[in-house]
Amino acid sequence: MLSLQFSNRQEVLLERLLERLGEAHPGPFGVREIIVPSTAMRRQVELAVAEREGVAVNLRFSYLAQWLWAQIGKLVPVGEESPFSPPVLAWRLHALLGERDWTARQPRLARYLEGASERMRFELAERCARLFDQYLTYRPHWLARWAEGGTIAGLDAEGRDDEAWQSELWRRLVRALGVGAEHPSHVFLRALETRGSAAAAGLPARVEVFCVPALPPLYLELLLRLGQWIDLRLYVLNPCREYWFEIVAPRRLSWLEARARAHGHETGNVLLAAWGRQTQAQIDLLYEASGDTVVDEACFVPASGNHLLARLQNAVLDLVDPAPGSVPLEAADRSLEVHVCHGLARELEVLHDRLLECFDQDEGLRPQDVFVLTPDLDRAAPLIEAVFGSAPAHRRIPWQITGLGQTRINPVARVLDAALTLAAGRHPVSALFELLRMAPVAQRFGFDREGLERVHGWLRVAGVHWGLGAEHRSRLGLPGGERHTLGDGLQRLFLAYAWGEDEAPAAIAGAGVPAGDPEGAAALDLGRLSRFAEQIERYSAECARSHDAEGWCELLSDLLDGLVPATSEWIDDLRLVRAAIEALRAQWRAADFAGALPLEVVHGVLTEALDEPARGGVPTGAVTFAALPSLRGLPAGMICAIGLDDGVFPGNAGSLEFDLMTRLSARGDRQRRTDDRNLFLDLLLAARSRLHLSYSGRSVRDNSEAPPSVLVDELLDYASRLCASDPARPEARQDVRRRLTVEHPLQAFSERYFDASEGDPRLTSYREDTCEALRQREAARGLPSAGMPAEDAGTFAERAMSPTDDADDEDDRPDTAEHRAAPPFLAASLAPAGEQWRQPTVEHLVRFLRQPAAYLLRQRLGIALPGADEELDDDEAFVSAYDAPERLARRILPALLAGAGAPRVRELAAAGGEYPAGALGAARLDTELVRLAAFAGPLRAALAEGPLPARTQRLPFVLDGEDWALQVAFSDLRSGGLVRYRYRDARAADLLEAWIAHLALCAMAPPGVALRSEWHARDRIFHLRPCEPAHERLAELMALYRQGLREPVPFFARSGWAWISKGSRMADALRAWRGHWRSDGAQRGERDVPAVRLAWRGRVDPLERAFERFEALAATVFEPLLQHLDDEDGVVTEQGGEA
Repeated sequence: MLSLQFSNRQEVLLERLLERLGEAHPGPFGVREIIVPSTAMRRQVELAVAEREGVAVNLRFSYLAQWLWAQIGKLVPVGEESPFSPPVLAWRLHALLGERDWTARQPRLARYLEGASERMRFELAERCARLFDQYLTYRPHWLARWAEGGTIAGLDAEGRDDEAWQSELWRRLVRALGVGAEHPSHVFLRALETRGSAAAAGLPARVEVFCVPALPPLYLELLLRLGQWIDLRLYVLNPCREYWFEIVAPRRLSWLEARARAHGHETGNVLLAAWGRQTQAQIDLLYEASGDTVVDEACFVPASGNHLLARLQNAVLDLVDPAPGSVPLEAADRSLEVHVCHGLARELEVLHDRLLECFDQDEGLRPQDVFVLTPDLDRAAPLIEAVFGSAPAHRRIPWQITGLGQTRINPVARVLDAALTLAAGRHPVSALFELLRMAPVAQRFGFDREGLERVHGWLRVAGVHWGLGAEHRSRLGLPGGERHTLGDGLQRLFLAYAWGEDEAPAAIAGAGVPAGDPEGAAALDLGRLSRFAEQIERYSAECARSHDAEGWCELLSDLLDGLVPATSEWIDDLRLVRAAIEALRAQWRAADFAGALPLEVVHGVLTEALDEPARGGVPTGAVTFAALPSLRGLPAGMICAIGLDDGVFPGNAGSLEFDLMTRLSARGDRQRRTDDRNLFLDLLLAARSRLHLSYSGRSVRDNSEAPPSVLVDELLDYASRLCASDPARPEARQDVRRRLTVEHPLQAFSERYFDASEGDPRLTSYREDTCEALRQREAARGLPSAGMPAEDAGTFAERAMSPTDDADDEDDRPDTAEHRAAPPFLAASLAPAGEQWRQPTVEHLVRFLRQPAAYLLRQRLGIALPGADEELDDDEAFVSAYDAPERLARRILPALLAGAGAPRVRELAAAGGEYPAGALGAARLDTELVRLAAFAGPLRAALAEGPLPARTQRLPFVLDGEDWALQVAFSDLRSGGLVRYRYRDARAADLLEAWIAHLALCAMAPPGVALRSEWHARDRIFHLRPCEPAHERLAELMALYRQGLREPVPFFARSGWAWISKGSRMADALRAWRGHWRSDGAQRGERDVPAVRLAWRGRVDPLERAFERFEALAATVFEPLLQHLDDEDGVVTEQGGEA
């Protein structure tokens, strides 16, 4: 007997199911059969049974299609899996589409396949497999007609062209499968008639079909026939207790009336008519097919409460449209809200605060009562983790993402996906290192965190950009050559290891330039890197060839063995990935597929298998994030739908251009947009107390407006008509829309969230740290901060700020409340420096004065900010880097100073990687070699006298009663004084380095050494005269160093030198501080240095307002230098770059 149980509430249907299950007594070895639509529904039923019976046993869950096929197999000799299942069918179709003799006779098909790659052919096979599966389910009579050589009536000319090749493809498929024209289900039904009972046929006595949202005609026919033999009950969600199968949307009704076809149709409830067409068709078909042969029961329960959400749900239930203006919207009614944000990340930040507010206001609401659904879970997942995963303990909400693919959550699957992606491409160095640093791979090759950081540095200094070697590049059809490949980089690293601690040569004939410092125990990491490179080279060579099914399975298994250790940590993840590979092997065997396949096909299919949603996610004991369809039909106290942007939901995925069902549609057909509309109706009806909707309605760039999903817009329009005080007035309806909509500011630290005196009271925040920062800002209003809001320091290092048009103009960067509200990075001075800090070397003092903020962060606080040049670059340069001349000089200058001839110098220079390959790079290199030779001439003369023996001395100081000392060591003194050089245009940093060394020399005053210093830069040579009060000058610098170890000091080398060298004009200092346009591009200001931004965050800008201290320190450091400087070419000016 077939019986139907209807309700508008899933909880009611679940209770009826539990009652039925409790009545069944299958015995200790019997089972109770339950058919569910999703994993989420299965989990809910299991938990409900366990709660009622103490334990969930004797239950067998199935999905409808698989269960029906299993019943067919009990009477008809078919395989365990249907040969028509899309994954298996795709491989058979792929083989058939490769038969060029018959495809050439199909014009429509031949045009597509002409020039198509293997991957494109397989994608067509997949589409055809899914289409044939739809035909089998919704149009089985078409396929029967095709198998007999017939055609479909009613198609247009283009449709007939598509039918021609599809019907022929189907006939060839049927012949290859060796099956008849009749569907196995019909054979099964005839065989069933010959059995005397369900038991004789091996069918279960009772089956429960629970909340399956869609029943295709073929499945419905089978269920109806099976209902004659077994006790079969369908639990159906019906949103309306009235007869609603003739209702249509208002626009559709107008269209029917215009054609005199509106008899029997009405609008009923607008939302139900517009969004419920899929459910309407399903229930109507169910009634029509079953007729009077089924028993149906109904239990409809209205929503409780008087809030807007309940009224909307009850209007749907009762098939009514409340009169316009008849639903009062209470001020405290927040059951339905639409939040407008600047991007998905802000939607999640808003949601986090809103959930905290709801948990505070409603003690009965628990995290497990909240579902958060989104149309694009893959896009949202990292943002969810960033927002919800980074909340401090007192604001943390239990949460979990469910339903993500294995390549997103399974580390082993991610390794396999990354390795196959790498094998198909040019092997960029960033992707190589990303694969190496994945936890399973790093463990497999024995790398720890320190080792990975070391390898990262080696790859960068060795100039690795892309490719494994010359052979690999040739295999890709690209220009050969080892330069900048992993093989070239490894060779340079091994050369450096072989050379040892001795100074490496500029180049080694036939081998290249040594690079890196793989010495001692660190050399073990070089061996591990070499082993990793060998494995990748082997796998890439194998993946470049086509293999048959068995060959690919063996290769994929071998790849896993080589990259992932078989330890307990990864064993479960390995099992899941190996299961996907075995499932792929089973598909090939079931399809009798024996052809050779390229990597692009196998990788795509394997990725799809790993990321198969497997009937979606499941609810958890926390706030559950899932894809929109995953939790369909499940009720929750609060349902949140985020990312409801225009064009995203409902989806725009159109049907296939050769889909004949779209040309001859029928009632009950599933369509993506119709399905999404019904899904939105289900969300509206499943929310028990709150429905939270959000979309990106403002641009983060220019604040321009963007529309929401059309469904959100329709919902707001409908609610505004019901709740408007005067529905005839557009202003009244717009006022309701504003009350249902919450407009959020761009940033979470906007003062609008904390100012209760004005604005929208619904804008609330639980960020007490931001609130405290705003209080501090209010206390110091009008004093701008040099630091921006607390952002990731790494982002600062990679961002170049927009310069001002003129250094003398007022700074045009925004001085908003958000800009000033960031809390100070250091709220108070650090503790006085201990003994270990009180004897710095000259080198440490130089590093401090170059960048006091960076020195404070790194040395006292252990904060090392990454620089943009520390990233791996996948592309070799087409123009030389700004520091290329200096790097070239470090290699070539020793040879030039030793008197090497031009051919030898050219050979050494060409062996390096400082300049790009090709004619342009060679021309730039030749030009630089001429300049380098001119630089070496005067320098060779200055260094003609050999250095004296090394001298060391400790220079003591007493600073505020504390004993300090400067450790001085010289190994390059000559009788004429100190000669040093750097091959670049002179900068403030070079002046500082020369000045401090010169002061140390004068304070040390070694006998037989002139107290003079000479500095050779690329653009000038400057001298420093003897300084008599050198010890006093050093004491001033040591005092500054002592203070800089406790707090940020307002000394900035570039800005300070710009101020002192040009007559103490503040405009020149501000130009260096802010940055300005240059002929070669925008120069970053000194205030934009990451360390400066971080250390000075939340403090008064040291140059914009409180500049007296800056001027005093600049004078202390640079005035004595300027007094003792002899520069034949004039005063050194800052040429760019950082100090």
